[in-house]
Amino acid sequence: MIARFLVVFLLLAGVGFGQTFVGTLDGYFGYNLNKPLSQRNLYRNFDFKHNQFSLNYAEISVEQKPSDTLPVGYRADVGFGDAATWVHATEPAGPDVFRYLQQAYVSASHKKVQADFGKFVTWNGAEVIETKDNWNYSRSILFSWAIPYYHFGVGTT
Repeated sequence: MIARFLVVFLLLAGVGFGQTFVGTLDGYFGYNLNKPLSQRNLYRNFDFKHNQFSLNYAEISVEQKPSDTLPVGYRADVGFGDAATWVHATEPAGPDVFRYLQQAYVSASHKKVQADFGKFVTWNGAEVIETKDNWNYSRSILFSWAIPYYHFGVGTT
């Protein structure tokens, strides 16, 4: 059994120069009542540390949505902490290449069509990387083993 205490703060939210800025800070104290000798919780996805505080994820996002006056936009989410390390642990180019870049893409719109190009957080599944948007703090083993954390390419709406 694992006991967790969760703290999620909305650090920053605002609009400036047409961009939207949002920041969050997520930390926890994890304690496994089985007291593993390795100090790691086996078969856990994001809350794998035992008997210690952890910075799970600190994130800042900036977004400029396309509009009628400026048909080009962008979004970038940068994060630090154990979740950032875990999401990119098996990167083919190495775990440090995209470690802090959760998603980044550019958008272009014309009339009712919008195209986005870049790295996107996955839209598959019921669970997500950010704790504040997730119904299950530790995420299921299915989320970690069967669903990609992100996609790269082009999307249209």
